[in-house]
Amino acid sequence: GSVRLNVGGNLTINGTVTVATSDQSSRSGAAGSIWFTCAELLGEGTGALDASAGCSDISFSGGGGRIAVHLTEATDFSNWHGTMKANGGAWKNSYKYYPILACYTIHQTKVLL
Repeated sequence: GSVRLNVGGNLTINGTVTVATSDQSSRSGAAGSIWFTCAELLGEGTGALDASAGCSDISFSGGGGRIAVHLTEATDFSNWHGTMKANGGAWKNSYKYYPILACYTIHQTKVLL
């Protein structure tokens, strides 16, 4: 799935926005995308953007998703105190996790208008 927000003012996130996939017994899917355009991204430490892929008991985990945050007024992300993650999936057995190389992107930029 995807979440696309184009906000004319500031965007405050104090909860979790997720397009992550869940763990599966076989073949977890790739994560989705989060794309925000706003004047400034605000949020406390409880805020989170998550585009991570789930884990698989057998193999074939999906790739991490994409997170893009474009600021139209603020010059940096100093007022965002939350987290952003877009991890690729992993294969797990009863003893440990084995990360699988998977592509993901987290893009933060100031939009020049």
